[in-house]
Amino acid sequence: MILVVDETLADELTFEIDRLREDLVSDGWTVEYLESPTGSGTDDGAGAEALKGDWSNPAAGTLSKIYQDAPVGDKPKALFLLGDLPYTHSGLNVTAPDGHASGGTKLSETYYADLDGTWTDTGTSSVQYYENAPGDKNWDQDDIPSDVEMAVGRVDLSDLKMLLMYGDEAELLKRYLNKDHEMRHDNLVSTRRALMKNAIHQNTDDFALRSLVSFGANDFEHQTSSRMNQDAGNSFAYPRKYGPYLFYVDGDGIPDTRNYCPADDVSSVFTVGYQSAWWRYARNSQARAAIGCGGVSLVYYNLVRCGWFYHHHSLGYPLSESIMSSVNSSMTAGPYEYDSTHYRDASRRVWMNFVGDPTLRLFVIAPPSNFSAVDHTASVDLSWTASADADEGYHIYRSQSQFGSYTNLTVGAPVSVGVQSGAVNWSDSSPGGSRPLYYMVKAVKLDTTGSGTFLNPSQGIIAKVIDAIAPEIAVDEDLVSMEMVANYYSLTPVETVNVSNAGGGSLGTVSVQSHSSWLNASIVGGNQLQLNVNSGAEDFLVRPHYASVTISATGAADYIILPVELSVVGEQQKITCVEDTYVRNDEPDTTKNGVNEIRVMRDYDGRGYLKFDLSSAAPGNLDKAELFLVARWSSDLEVSLLSDDSWSETTLTYNNRPDDGNIGVAVDRSSAYANKLLRLDVTPLAQSELDGDKVLSLVLRSLRSSSGVDDEGGVRAVLVLSYQ
Repeated sequence: MILVVDETLADELTFEIDRLREDLVSDGWTVEYLESPTGSGTDDGAGAEALKGDWSNPAAGTLSKIYQDAPVGDKPKALFLLGDLPYTHSGLNVTAPDGHASGGTKLSETYYADLDGTWTDTGTSSVQYYENAPGDKNWDQDDIPSDVEMAVGRVDLSDLKMLLMYGDEAELLKRYLNKDHEMRHDNLVSTRRALMKNAIHQNTDDFALRSLVSFGANDFEHQTSSRMNQDAGNSFAYPRKYGPYLFYVDGDGIPDTRNYCPADDVSSVFTVGYQSAWWRYARNSQARAAIGCGGVSLVYYNLVRCGWFYHHHSLGYPLSESIMSSVNSSMTAGPYEYDSTHYRDASRRVWMNFVGDPTLRLFVIAPPSNFSAVDHTASVDLSWTASADADEGYHIYRSQSQFGSYTNLTVGAPVSVGVQSGAVNWSDSSPGGSRPLYYMVKAVKLDTTGSGTFLNPSQGIIAKVIDAIAPEIAVDEDLVSMEMVANYYSLTPVETVNVSNAGGGSLGTVSVQSHSSWLNASIVGGNQLQLNVNSGAEDFLVRPHYASVTISATGAADYIILPVELSVVGEQQKITCVEDTYVRNDEPDTTKNGVNEIRVMRDYDGRGYLKFDLSSAAPGNLDKAELFLVARWSSDLEVSLLSDDSWSETTLTYNNRPDDGNIGVAVDRSSAYANKLLRLDVTPLAQSELDGDKVLSLVLRSLRSSSGVDDEGGVRAVLVLSYQ
């Protein structure tokens, strides 16, 4: 497989990327790694063309060159795009996958996957928002020109305004990659349950049924949207109430970002959704937000007019096998023939896209743990703690490179069959003389799903051979946990970790490198790692933050990467505004309900209005209340208390606005730029209303010619209450 990473993120994600590469290798993939420039906007056909390369004469560092140079029989079958890499579009004539817009361009990740097909740029489409013109690097094809060579999955968490308070793009990607790692090691969810919701098409066509993975009868739950609404208030709350689920097919309801993110939870690992314009996720954020917010979600794709086949995925294969089979299939003939007009329309379309890691497997088992390899020159002794799932034993692999190709030393003869608890030992009596050496162990289970029975290997666990003479770096913590107090954002001054030689004796000169801007790392006293958090950690509200530090030493056998987690102590509560609007004197009788931003125009005596219902505020002593807004453009605002709560966003105009005499004293002001998080301390104002009618009305005024923040058309204002 090929892993392509946005080059602007590579350093800060060093720990997470190295861990992902090891996870991929230990799951059986040969990993080709490439760093590539950030894409230019949401439509960068030229950038995509440069990354893909010319199949007839590919340049170094392109997908085409990597694929052609790979050995026959081991060509890449998956492409994982990590970060804001170039998007490209294709199409002229066919109906969009949501059944609405006819003709024009559609986002096409399959352009990357079909390396040897002929993609032209000579056609014209004048469909509004989906224009195509000769030479514009929007391709002409509605169908893939030839079979795709790889399955493509993308994880791009850039420009998600609703998630700004959780962190920037790098923070969101760290959180995703942490979930990805936990999933592979059977630590993310402890269930194999599936949920299917189907209402819109249950009597006309089987969009959801067609996308149902094969689960055992005891693991599958079917609900209608009306039943879910009645039980949980809305269909998006139902999985949160009864989940998590491993797989959720949402055959009804058209979500947006706010359905996923305010609760910080999407309670399904693999989510198949139903929504219009999902395929435009370069421009809108629903699909990307589903995997970027909290909870367990790792994969999101759409079932509307897309015939997805999950048979391979249900029998232990990675998701990429199902993606390739689905994209390449012809539904008019062959093994995937299906008598449905809608699905025939979906056959081999360029817009069969996928959001998430394409290498994930659906049914994972617990791997071994505590794996070590000790070198005795003529032999290497291996030991590990057994996996409770290893009813078919363990396979052992060896390589001379951590990320290289591993040879199975136990082909057809797994060791320690039936050993599912305690310590397990095995010795390699012919390791050869070359060093370094890496070993890998996998547990094997005879697994049964709704699709059949198969041998299911666990994620591999890798250990580097320890030389009894060379120093080996050891630290007294596997994970450094640091704390920030929620209400005052006071930082733990210092955390200290001891660094030593695992075999005893001197370690040599120790050096460290931090890979996160908010974390400072240094060595004191020769062998102590000192960590402290700088003020940059205060930029984001919701924790935990994740960071990593590389520790190396003169003469040591290897370096180590130590993960660091920064969490919040103290209680917090998020409250979204219930009403918001604005007024201006040049439109004195006009209401502004439903617009995409609150425009506060000083030149027109403009004001913005926000209302929060505090009746659900947790009891206790309030320590801090902060107002979070997303700036639409350059903003310099002051916020004041409005004592009159009788106004409504549907009727408020400049002429009937509350009397200015009811406006209290401004408490704060702040500057920001477009699409940045604006953060204002409104503690006294919130406290006054918590002690009163529990309705907080605020008025925004601009201190320059114009300011603007998002409202319900984009990202509504959020009030965060912090308690000690």
